[in-house]
Amino acid sequence: MSVRVYRNATFHTGVAGQRPVEALAVDGETVLAIGDEAMVRDAAAAPDDVIDLGGAVVLPGFYDAHIHTANLARELVSVDLRPARTPGRSISTRCRSRHHGGSGHWLLGGRWNSNTRAPPARPDRWALDTASGPRPAALSSVDGHTTRANTRAAAGWHRSAHPRPDRWRDRSRRHR
Repeated sequence: MSVRVYRNATFHTGVAGQRPVEALAVDGETVLAIGDEAMVRDAAAAPDDVIDLGGAVVLPGFYDAHIHTANLARELVSVDLRPARTPGRSISTRCRSRHHGGSGHWLLGGRWNSNTRAPPARPDRWALDTASGPRPAALSSVDGHTTRANTRAAAGWHRSAHPRPDRWRDRSRRHR
């Protein structure tokens, strides 16, 4: 590893009651010493680098260790199509791994990214029909701007429920 001394800064250690110090020595990810510059240089022996921080203020790392439990629960039961490379068999494999519940339970998730495919490809209704079996499936793109639905899911989206029925189109028909 390389030993570095960071100097000419105000280091707040995060230790209650301890005043800020002026230097820090590290070896890779290990803190060797923190304190006044003379003590830190002494502890570092022959540092590989001495970095002048120009009077910066340095704070200890802040960690946000919370999770959003509802989102985590959804992630655990939703389909993640990012690893799928083609709309065919790999989608079926990903969807089968999430077949929880009966045929009435929706298959949700997606995160399909056609930009990472060569050539770019999106799952169509028929690929999702094959992959999802008897379940309705609605799988969104990675950016959330589009959702791909299988036949069972699309059957529930009636023209009369659309705010502009004259604009509703089943775009998948022109591909068959």
